[in-house]
Amino acid sequence: MYRTRIKIRHGKVSVFNIIINIFDNYHVSFFAASMLAASSMSQILFACNITLNSGDHIRAEFNTSGVSSVCLSPGIYLPASMIIVGAGQSLIGTGAREDATIISAASRVLLLSDNATVGRLNILGAYLTMPEYGVLAYASSRATAWGLSIKKTQIGLSANYVTNVSFLSNAISQNGTSGNGVADPSIYITNSSNINIQYGEIYGDSSNGGGDGELSAYHSTGVTIDNMYINWLGASGVCMVNCDSCSVTNSFIRYTGEYGLDIVDGSH
Repeated sequence: MYRTRIKIRHGKVSVFNIIINIFDNYHVSFFAASMLAASSMSQILFACNITLNSGDHIRAEFNTSGVSSVCLSPGIYLPASMIIVGAGQSLIGTGAREDATIISAASRVLLLSDNATVGRLNILGAYLTMPEYGVLAYASSRATAWGLSIKKTQIGLSANYVTNVSFLSNAISQNGTSGNGVADPSIYITNSSNINIQYGEIYGDSSNGGGDGELSAYHSTGVTIDNMYINWLGASGVCMVNCDSCSVTNSFIRYTGEYGLDIVDGSH
């Protein structure tokens, strides 16, 4: 049984134009229009210092002198460990969102440093593994992740102890493990400020034994959630705990195991 209501516990949050559990065709027009606003990111031309082909080693290129932008041709890439996208560096797929696929068993597939950018990539947890993070921005600022498809990780996108980070036009699905006793959010924000989350899709896997899949923000300020399509979750659609000056606008939430919005402990 799926519940789609709002619960506010000891707090308040800005909530506008939130559609919770109405007819399926709504997201076709609503979300298509929202994605047009994000599509400009995909039109940006990135100057590639080097373009890799399927099977090439990604990590080594970021350690090469003078290389700040690595582009991936369509194909499959199998890094042996975590890829660190360093300060001012970028990792961009040259095709559509799922043309360049990174399959990894690392605990953190991609780690973003200051001013790092990743885009147009398909990120998958390796067979019989479940990486803890698909993309993690940690103790950094001004990182951007856009146009990503992330599947089969415990947490898809995360911003931990960061400022001025943007997650734009990303699709997250099939994440988490049912009954493992942890939250398994699709997007997880903690101890961070000025986080912009827009034009994304979250498809939880609760109907197939997957984890909670929620979008959660803990102990943070200035978290903006806008034009998101969120559904099939084992827990709430959006959970905010002690989230100051946070907002949820123009978003569609349905088929949640707990609440559409769960606002907790002083959030406003």
